[in-house]
Amino acid sequence: MKQLDYFFNPKSVAIIGASHKPGKLGYVIFSNFVGGLFKGKSYPVNPDTTPILGKKVYKSITQIPNDIDLAIIVVPAQIVPKVLRDCVKKRVKVVIII
Repeated sequence: MKQLDYFFNPKSVAIIGASHKPGKLGYVIFSNFVGGLFKGKSYPVNPDTTPILGKKVYKSITQIPNDIDLAIIVVPAQIVPKVLRDCVKKRVKVVIII
């Protein structure tokens, strides 16, 4: 049951593939966490570390200094295996692949 709590009530979320471009799915998902009802910590992950919506962007989930309950993966399919390996290294509790 604890795993479901990480899914439905995460305290920290990493959006891997967060985008700098409004209208792209990675941007929409990240902006919903930043501007929505989510009260926890949200971390954008993108190779381009230019801030998104005023938030620091991390090149990899492994560089985020805090624990991550939920990772939302919004990257091309060929990159997903590497991202999942990084999530395992980071000990992410739950992953959603879009």
